[in-house]
Parts: sequence; C-alpha cells; structure tokens
Amino acid sequence: MLGIRKVNEGDSKDIFDWRNDALTRQMSHTTDLVEWDGHRKWFSSSLTNKNRLLVICEKKSTLEKVSVVRFDVEEGRTLVSINLNPNQRGKGLAKVSLIKSIDFFSENFTEAKRLVAEIKRENIGSQITFLGIGFEKYDSKDNIGFYEKSLVTSKMEIKFKKIIPTDSQIDELYVLLTRREYSISHKTIPSISEHRDFVSEHPYVVWYILSKNTSLFGSVYVQFDNSIGINLLEYCEKDILTVINHIRNNHKPLQSIKSVRRDEFFVNVASENTNLIKILRNMNKDEFQRSFIV
Repeated sequence: MLGIRKVNEGDSKDIFDWRNDALTRQMSHTTDLVEWDGHRKWFSSSLTNKNRLLVICEKKSTLEKVSVVRFDVEEGRTLVSINLNPNQRGKGLAKVSLIKSIDFFSENFTEAKRLVAEIKRENIGSQITFLGIGFEKYDSKDNIGFYEKSLVTSKMEIKFKKIIPTDSQIDELYVLLTRREYSISHKTIPSISEHRDFVSEHPYVVWYILSKNTSLFGSVYVQFDNSIGINLLEYCEKDILTVINHIRNNHKPLQSIKSVRRDEFFVNVASENTNLIKILRNMNKDEFQRSFIV
C-alpha cells in the first residue's frame, strides 16, 4: 500500500541518485549525468516554486521510497513525469504511483485541467503505464511521443449522496439491493419492510448512494470496524479508486481497539466477486485475511 507526500530536504540525495541511474538517463530527455551542485540548486528552487509539485510515493508499512512524481504547471497544461527508485522496478508500482500522485495533485491544484507526458519512443514501459491510466497519445516529434489526460470533470462522474435516510433513499437502496450480484451479509433478499427497518437504524458510520449521469450506480458504506463495503452494478478500476478516495478524503478511520478494530480502512469483498478482487490486487492493495462460515 502506497502513501503520497510532498518531498522534503531529506529526499534530495535519493532523487539525485535515481536521476543519475543509467536506465533513467537513457530514458530522459537529457542523458548527461547531473552534477550535485546543480541538483541542489534545482531541488531547493523546486521546494519554493508554486508552479511545481514534487511528491514521493512510499510504502506505508516500511516508508521505503518507491518513486518521485513531478508536476510542472504551465499555461494550458501540466507536465507530469515519474522516476522509480531503481530497486522498485518490475513490481508494478509505477501505475499506482501515478494514479495516487495525480489524485494528490488534483486536490492541490484545482485549476489544472490538462496533464501532458512526454515519453521517448523507446520507453515502452512508460508508454504502457501512462496509456493504462487514461492518457492518450496526441502527437509525436522526433523520438518523443506526447500524451494527454483531461482533468475536467466528466458528465459520467460518480455522484455521492449521503444516506439520511429519506423514503426515496430507502427505496433507491432497495432497488440496488435487488440488483446486487454479490452479497456477504445475506443469501436471500429481505422484504421491503425488513429493509426499511434496517436502513432506519443507521447501521453504518456513513453510507452513500452512488449515481452516474442521474442513474443509480451503486452504494458504499463504512462499518464501525473501519471496513468499507462497495456494491456497484459494474466494476472498473477507475470507479473503485474514485470511491475509495472519496471515503479516505472525507472520513477518518475510527480509533483502533486492540483485537477488535484496525486503525485503517479496508475493503470487505464477497469471495465470488472475483472482478473486484482482481481490481484491488491490480491496485496493489494488501490482502490480510479471509473468512469462512463454520
């Protein structure tokens, strides 16, 4: 599981070493070795440059640094690039680093509308990574390909409506319940009366109805053990990331209780929901338990 933070002075040497790695230089626009004095000046100015954001992606469990992602805000576009810690290559961490970093950037630079990546023709790995998170190639010049991604909100964005509950919300939740393909809590659909009683008891810390383009799309809730239940009519990685980020950005886990409650959010998944399991694994989420009926 990766965490995102802004760089600090303690990251300067690592970023310097990663930049002078042989493969990094081969894939960079400038292949020359960077001198330490020049790097120090660049890094110092970057920390105070309001149009530049450098973030470190690191493993939450060990605080081991995985990558640095750079955003340079220009008129009409923001250049984005990533450099992996050479020791972390080949582990599938570039994609999740970019996704999390772009989310972090979007929260801090709300006026930014367009991301651009400039990637060498021979850098196939980076091309696959950026295309895999929604960038599209729009131009090429010499040996450089230009890729872009819009940050403008789509009409198909997920809308979150907090459960109060109202009568209409109870009805909407029941419609979603009858269309749900996977379930952990029950084998048969409860009656509308049973459902109404359950929802009225406010069983969760927070509960949302999700919609897309005015159509019901699913629901998400947080239980008192900090588990997240995600129930969508269709599952894709982008939507799962949006839902998880909404919970993490708007709510804090309840304080841990030894042997009762973890101090972090986690997602409960029905064993037959192989699609969601695959998505969470692709997002490098850590699996820590399995449950069995006895």
